[in-house]
Amino acid sequence: MVTCFQTTKKHILAYRLSAHHLDRRRPSGKIVDAAAVIGFRNQLPLSVMDAFAARIDGITLQRAEQSFLRDKALVQMPGIRGFITVYPRSDAPVFTRALLPQNDIERDFLLKGAHHILARLDIEVNDILSIVESAVDQLLRNRSLPKDAFYEKLSQSVESYLEPSKREIWRWPNEHVAGETLGESLMRITLPIIALKGIVCLIPEVGHGKGRQMCLTRTMYGTKYPKPSEASDRAASDELVRRYLKCFGPATEEGFARWAGIHPNQAKRMWEPLLESLVEVVWEDKSAWMHEQDVEALKQHHIIEGLRLIGPNDPWLQQEDRAGLVQGKRLFNYFYRSKENPGMMLFDGQCVAGWRLRRQGNKLYVTVEDIGLSLGRIAVPELEEETSRLAIAYGLRPGGFSLVSL
Repeated sequence: MVTCFQTTKKHILAYRLSAHHLDRRRPSGKIVDAAAVIGFRNQLPLSVMDAFAARIDGITLQRAEQSFLRDKALVQMPGIRGFITVYPRSDAPVFTRALLPQNDIERDFLLKGAHHILARLDIEVNDILSIVESAVDQLLRNRSLPKDAFYEKLSQSVESYLEPSKREIWRWPNEHVAGETLGESLMRITLPIIALKGIVCLIPEVGHGKGRQMCLTRTMYGTKYPKPSEASDRAASDELVRRYLKCFGPATEEGFARWAGIHPNQAKRMWEPLLESLVEVVWEDKSAWMHEQDVEALKQHHIIEGLRLIGPNDPWLQQEDRAGLVQGKRLFNYFYRSKENPGMMLFDGQCVAGWRLRRQGNKLYVTVEDIGLSLGRIAVPELEEETSRLAIAYGLRPGGFSLVSL
């Protein structure tokens, strides 16, 4: 086995683009395969269509809805740090149960912000988690609820489990979060751990971003949803680290912890079973790790051509070494610290501009933001084709694009 491999940043970025399915678009029937790579964040009801449009040829809103609702091949679930993630139903344990905490340190890290609330309520962590799980099951039994209404009703339901003396405290305003009661904040913090058990999912409402319903997975998927077991949980943990390395390698254990939103001890526990299959990769003055099978792919000459509109929540932008994507503090702040982060326009694999979309009626418009990088090689027909592709993915008519300088 190779113990150390020398490469360049250029080769690493080309490899990662291929691993993320951004080197060439796959056929429309590969929508599940695209989501399987590392999952897609879907913070707004239709924002996942950005990721599909960048990877799938001829993707439409109807095809995506079919994968969720008719084929039930895709699921979306609330996860750690409030992220809603889309992935294949068959891979659900990889993106949920793999991240379940196994001790108090791991669990308490995921419950940051909850402990001062629990202290006021004089409730133990395990007790509130048990209450919330029971309340979720009771609330969603044989029905679904709109996401916002679900959180409100869940808070009311959990309150009914409490002793009368604690219910008033439950309704106190949270001085750390404007507009939320202590109870509502506690629901927002604790639900992701319940969701990691695969108990609840979000189902899309048909149409142009009409919303999402919270539902029990057993109601939506029945016996098709993967059953948990100790062996499958271990396999899922290994597989999540493996996929992280495939998409973001060369990478580190610390980077995995930050990406997953878990305690460093939990990342170490998940990382260690793969140590014997890892290879050190060196480039410039840096080094990190890849799976030995991925090193073979890194040796290949990946040719990246064409234009891609990468959405602001795309996994491509979640890389640990973001300096490899954008150069300089100004561009870093523009892409990662704006009030509303833009998407990234890639041409032949290189960042060339930012972009934002706007819907007006039944049309979708794209604004390309010139950030001082080279746009000269991009032809107008290419931009028109790409913006048209995005509009079709959203189920809208193309409204064209405009170019502005920042």
